[in-house]
Amino acid sequence: MMANVSTSSLLFGLLVLAMFWSQGDALKCYECENSATQSCIENIVCKPDEDSCLLFMTYGKYFQRCWKFDECNINAIGKVSAGVFDYHCCQHDLCNAAGMGITVSKASIISGLLVLLVVRFLF
Repeated sequence: MMANVSTSSLLFGLLVLAMFWSQGDALKCYECENSATQSCIENIVCKPDEDSCLLFMTYGKYFQRCWKFDECNINAIGKVSAGVFDYHCCQHDLCNAAGMGITVSKASIISGLLVLLVVRFLF
């Protein structure tokens, strides 16, 4: 019985890893300009030099686009739009969708699942 539980846990872990596997494609971000809400369904493939997604708010309007991570600061973003009140940069696909909160990367989720599986196999 223990072998069946271990095997099924291993298979579940491999399935989860396969779901999060990335082929290294270019980053995808939501792109909306001057939206009254944070909801955006249009997404684009970023240019090779754009390695992050940006979401910023200015005067009650939201802007979502591809961006260079090393320019993710108020000075660089302020050149695009004056009066930036809040901004968020992130570096995984379509991460600039749901607000300015904390994002969790695929690597963090996979690492947590692997730790869980290892602990389960050991005990």
